[in-house]
Amino acid sequence: MIAEAARVTSPVRQSREALFAEAIPWTDRRLGPENLKTLLLARLPAAPTGVDVESLFRQLGLEDAGRQGDMVQAQVRARPWYWPTPAVWTITALVDADDQVVSFSVQYRSGL
Repeated sequence: MIAEAARVTSPVRQSREALFAEAIPWTDRRLGPENLKTLLLARLPAAPTGVDVESLFRQLGLEDAGRQGDMVQAQVRARPWYWPTPAVWTITALVDADDQVVSFSVQYRSGL
């Protein structure tokens, strides 16, 4: 269980309050997956559930969000709409039978 919990945490250390106050710069070219993961995890409780992740996606206004079985997933545009090559952030949380998040990942995908 400790190994599973370690996958949920992010290696970047900042105060939760400072991260929560920051707007998420979805289309900033300097934003990387680990930074985005840190910004998102800062908005979740210490031991998040799938319901918490769904609620966060709603609060952030992510239209392309959904849940399928043990996976909660959303996609967000990572580049402005006028760029010729589309790119998205894919955010995925996997939950166990008790709805506890056991894995939280962020991927940048372009040229879709």
